[in-house]
Amino acid sequence: MNQLTDDFHRPRKVPGFVSHRMARGRMDLEIHAGVLSEDELFVMAERENPKRGFLFVSKVLGRHIPVTAARHRRILQLLAGMARPHIAPEGGVLVMGYAETAVGLGAGIHDALVDLLPGDASMGYLPTTRHPQGRAVWFEFSEDHSHATGHHVLVPSDPALALIAERARTLVLVDDEVTTGKTFLNLIRAAVAAGRSFDRIVLVTLTDWSNGRVAGTIRDELGPGTDVRIVSLMRGTWSWTPTADAAAATIPVLEGSGPAGSIASDAGAWRGGIAGRTESLLDPIRHMVEPSWSRHRGALVIGTGEYVWQAFRLAEDLQALGIDASFIATTRSPILGGGPIVHKATFRDHYGIGVPMYLHNVYPEDWGQIILLGEGDAMDALDPVLTDYIRNFILISHNGEVTKYLEGEPRA
Repeated sequence: MNQLTDDFHRPRKVPGFVSHRMARGRMDLEIHAGVLSEDELFVMAERENPKRGFLFVSKVLGRHIPVTAARHRRILQLLAGMARPHIAPEGGVLVMGYAETAVGLGAGIHDALVDLLPGDASMGYLPTTRHPQGRAVWFEFSEDHSHATGHHVLVPSDPALALIAERARTLVLVDDEVTTGKTFLNLIRAAVAAGRSFDRIVLVTLTDWSNGRVAGTIRDELGPGTDVRIVSLMRGTWSWTPTADAAAATIPVLEGSGPAGSIASDAGAWRGGIAGRTESLLDPIRHMVEPSWSRHRGALVIGTGEYVWQAFRLAEDLQALGIDASFIATTRSPILGGGPIVHKATFRDHYGIGVPMYLHNVYPEDWGQIILLGEGDAMDALDPVLTDYIRNFILISHNGEVTKYLEGEPRA
């Protein structure tokens, strides 16, 4: 077992009842067990979403709060170490993570399992995506409570990975949290409709608010022939009581025109799956790395939307060079300010579909260096509102092209 997981491999009892009062309601949590405490894992916030008024804001995911590369890697190792005893690698393993929030988490669990499973194990990673960009789609499903409901699973781009997707007997589904389990069920139903079946399904999540019941729900749906397991860093139950006179939430929109951003035609191949280890984007900026980046709070790598696993990998490689490095990603998730959301920048999306996106809890002046990763063609997929906010940063495109921004303007 990896030394970092030794102290946390067996869940310890952290029972307790916690009540969170917010403007639109009260969240009551009954925590039954966990390997980390609530303070270490998440804080509660409110969504700007009429379907669901609350959000578990993770402190370890790198989506709404910057997290150090070292801490995120530790979380990946913890979860992968807990999942490993439940995985039978002999028949092949397909790992899947959910867009947008858990795309990077799923890739990270796959990456950590590479170290834990036998070297000859047949394993690959295939995320869901909101942005198929004209690529061949294997199957689709919806996430009922989300502000962006549609999920697409692409036909794997690599023939070896396509074979794993077609034949793997173990499915590992990764999400940041589970409440009702409907998102897990909707993917499984779509996979079954596309002709797939699995002998074992392992659900991996940071927090399980079904208290383990989701595994039974899925088992009941698929029948006794499928073995369903679930591992998490915390499990319990939740109860949401809306405030009677609270104003109804609405999903935000942006007025006016914006840049016609899109994923470049030669970008996004990773959406068709990842096999093996992932190379980072360190080489294009290796000559620019300076020890002074660790002043203040170090270097921050910002991913864009679903393009977040690569941001973590770059932060981790910077850390290996002695730089204090953290990462975060922009998001479509509309969250009310206040509480854990001390600041948010709002701008047009990176994909050209006309929805607002956000960068949460980043004060540019706090960082010795900021590096932004993008999938668009040159700078046309970056809203000037975002570049004007960050002002001084290094942009790395999907193909390794580097542009330095000073005072919000690109410089040669």
